[in-house]
Amino acid sequence: MQLFSFEQMIESAGVLDVETREDVGEGVRQAYLKRMHELISRADSHARLEVWVEVEGMPAVFMYYRRRDTAAAMIFFDNPFNEPVAVGAFLRGVNGGDDAGAVDLLRNYEPQLPFATHHWNALIAHKRPCVGVLYSDQEWFRNSVPHVSAMAAAVAMSHPP
Repeated sequence: MQLFSFEQMIESAGVLDVETREDVGEGVRQAYLKRMHELISRADSHARLEVWVEVEGMPAVFMYYRRRDTAAAMIFFDNPFNEPVAVGAFLRGVNGGDDAGAVDLLRNYEPQLPFATHHWNALIAHKRPCVGVLYSDQEWFRNSVPHVSAMAAAVAMSHPP
Protein backbone atom coordinates (compact mmCIF):
# COMPACT_ATOMS: atom_id res chain seq x y z
CA MET A 1 0.00 0.00 0.00
CA GLN A 2 1.33 3.41 -0.94
CA LEU A 3 0.72 5.88 1.89
CA PHE A 4 0.82 9.60 1.17
CA SER A 5 2.02 12.12 3.73
CA PHE A 6 0.73 15.64 4.35
CA GLU A 7 2.21 18.05 6.87
CA GLN A 8 1.41 21.68 7.62
CA MET A 9 2.34 24.20 10.32
CA ILE A 10 0.11 26.93 11.70
CA GLU A 11 1.39 30.30 10.62
CA SER A 12 2.15 31.52 14.15
CA ALA A 13 4.56 28.60 14.71
CA GLY A 14 6.74 29.33 11.69
CA VAL A 15 7.48 27.56 8.44
CA LEU A 16 8.03 23.85 7.88
CA ASP A 17 11.74 23.61 7.18
CA VAL A 18 12.76 20.07 6.28
CA GLU A 19 16.42 21.05 6.66
CA THR A 20 15.87 21.33 10.43
CA ARG A 21 14.12 17.96 10.77
CA GLU A 22 15.98 15.24 12.61
CA ASP A 23 16.36 11.90 10.83
CA VAL A 24 14.99 9.40 13.30
CA GLY A 25 16.29 6.33 11.50
CA GLU A 26 14.74 2.99 10.65
CA GLY A 27 15.24 1.51 14.12
CA VAL A 28 13.15 4.26 15.70
CA ARG A 29 10.44 3.87 13.05
CA GLN A 30 10.28 0.15 13.79
CA ALA A 31 10.08 0.82 17.54
CA TYR A 32 7.11 3.17 17.00
CA LEU A 33 5.42 0.61 14.76
CA LYS A 34 5.86 -2.08 17.42
CA ARG A 35 4.42 0.26 20.07
CA MET A 36 1.43 1.16 17.88
CA HIS A 37 0.76 -2.51 17.17
CA GLU A 38 0.66 -3.05 20.95
CA LEU A 39 -1.72 -0.11 21.43
CA ILE A 40 -4.17 -0.09 18.55
CA SER A 41 -3.94 -3.01 16.14
CA ARG A 42 -6.61 -4.99 18.00
CA ALA A 43 -8.76 -1.98 18.88
CA ASP A 44 -12.31 -2.00 17.59
CA SER A 45 -13.62 0.33 14.90
CA HIS A 46 -14.62 3.01 17.42
CA ALA A 47 -11.68 2.76 19.81
CA ARG A 48 -10.73 5.69 21.99
CA LEU A 49 -7.32 5.70 23.67
CA GLU A 50 -5.41 8.20 25.76
CA VAL A 51 -1.85 6.94 26.17
CA TRP A 52 1.76 7.94 26.52
CA VAL A 53 3.79 6.87 23.50
CA GLU A 54 7.38 6.32 24.51
CA VAL A 55 10.26 5.03 22.45
CA GLU A 56 13.78 4.93 23.83
CA GLY A 57 15.87 7.92 22.82
CA MET A 58 12.88 10.02 21.68
CA PRO A 59 10.72 12.57 23.52
CA ALA A 60 7.59 11.01 25.03
CA VAL A 61 4.29 12.23 23.62
CA PHE A 62 0.79 11.88 25.04
CA MET A 63 -1.62 10.75 22.32
CA TYR A 64 -5.38 11.00 22.24
CA TYR A 65 -6.46 8.50 19.57
CA ARG A 66 -9.95 8.05 18.23
CA ARG A 67 -10.77 5.56 15.52
CA ARG A 68 -13.70 6.16 13.20
CA ASP A 69 -14.17 2.83 11.40
CA THR A 70 -11.65 3.04 8.51
CA ALA A 71 -10.08 6.37 9.58
CA ALA A 72 -8.49 7.76 12.74
CA ALA A 73 -7.86 11.08 14.46
CA MET A 74 -4.93 11.76 16.80
CA ILE A 75 -4.00 14.68 19.03
CA PHE A 76 -0.46 14.90 20.39
CA PHE A 77 0.54 16.66 23.62
CA ASP A 78 3.91 17.10 25.30
CA ASN A 79 1.87 16.99 28.51
CA PRO A 80 -1.87 16.22 28.69
CA PHE A 81 -2.41 19.46 30.65
CA ASN A 82 -0.81 21.66 27.96
CA GLU A 83 -1.96 22.79 24.54
CA PRO A 84 -1.53 20.17 21.79
CA VAL A 85 1.71 20.26 19.80
CA ALA A 86 0.19 18.57 16.73
CA VAL A 87 -2.82 16.71 15.40
CA GLY A 88 -2.89 13.83 12.97
CA ALA A 89 -5.34 11.93 10.85
CA PHE A 90 -5.20 8.69 8.94
CA LEU A 91 -7.56 9.07 6.00
CA ARG A 92 -7.80 5.84 4.05
CA GLY A 93 -10.12 6.93 1.28
CA VAL A 94 -12.21 3.76 1.71
CA ASN A 95 -15.22 5.64 3.06
CA GLY A 96 -15.52 9.41 2.60
CA GLY A 97 -17.80 9.62 5.63
CA ASP A 98 -15.17 7.99 7.86
CA ASP A 99 -12.45 10.33 6.57
CA ALA A 100 -14.63 13.42 7.04
CA GLY A 101 -15.68 12.14 10.46
CA ALA A 102 -12.07 11.79 11.61
CA VAL A 103 -11.30 15.37 10.53
CA ASP A 104 -14.53 16.56 12.18
CA LEU A 105 -13.43 14.95 15.45
CA LEU A 106 -10.37 17.20 15.33
CA ARG A 107 -12.19 20.26 14.01
CA ASN A 108 -14.83 20.02 16.78
CA TYR A 109 -12.48 19.05 19.62
CA GLU A 110 -12.95 21.02 22.85
CA PRO A 111 -11.09 23.10 23.76
CA GLN A 112 -10.82 24.32 20.19
CA LEU A 113 -7.57 23.48 18.42
CA PRO A 114 -5.52 26.34 16.94
CA PHE A 115 -6.03 25.35 13.30
CA ALA A 116 -8.06 27.33 10.77
CA THR A 117 -10.56 26.18 8.16
CA HIS A 118 -7.92 26.22 5.42
CA HIS A 119 -5.78 23.71 7.39
CA TRP A 120 -8.69 21.27 7.71
CA ASN A 121 -9.66 21.75 4.04
CA ALA A 122 -6.09 21.08 2.88
CA LEU A 123 -5.98 17.91 4.96
CA ILE A 124 -9.33 16.60 3.73
CA ALA A 125 -8.39 17.40 0.09
CA HIS A 126 -5.12 15.45 0.15
CA LYS A 127 -4.67 12.31 -1.96
CA ARG A 128 -5.63 9.06 -0.19
CA PRO A 129 -4.64 7.00 1.65
CA CYS A 130 -2.78 9.63 3.64
CA VAL A 131 -1.46 10.48 7.02
CA GLY A 132 -1.79 14.18 7.67
CA VAL A 133 -0.15 16.01 10.53
CA LEU A 134 -0.81 19.64 11.44
CA TYR A 135 1.70 21.24 13.81
CA SER A 136 1.28 24.04 16.30
CA ASP A 137 4.84 23.74 17.60
CA GLN A 138 8.02 23.91 15.50
CA GLU A 139 10.04 21.71 17.87
CA TRP A 140 7.65 18.79 17.43
CA PHE A 141 7.98 19.05 13.65
CA ARG A 142 11.77 18.95 14.02
CA ASN A 143 11.82 15.88 16.28
CA SER A 144 9.34 14.01 14.00
CA VAL A 145 7.57 12.26 16.91
CA PRO A 146 3.96 13.13 15.88
CA HIS A 147 4.64 12.24 12.24
CA VAL A 148 6.34 8.93 12.99
CA SER A 149 3.65 8.07 15.56
CA ALA A 150 0.82 8.85 13.12
CA MET A 151 2.47 6.86 10.31
CA ALA A 152 3.00 3.91 12.65
CA ALA A 153 -0.65 4.09 13.77
CA ALA A 154 -1.80 4.03 10.14
CA VAL A 155 0.34 0.99 9.38
CA ALA A 156 -0.82 -0.77 12.56
CA MET A 157 -4.47 -0.14 11.61
CA SER A 158 -3.92 -1.38 8.05
CA HIS A 159 -1.70 -4.37 8.80
CA PRO A 160 -2.31 -6.01 12.19
CA PRO A 161 0.56 -8.20 13.45
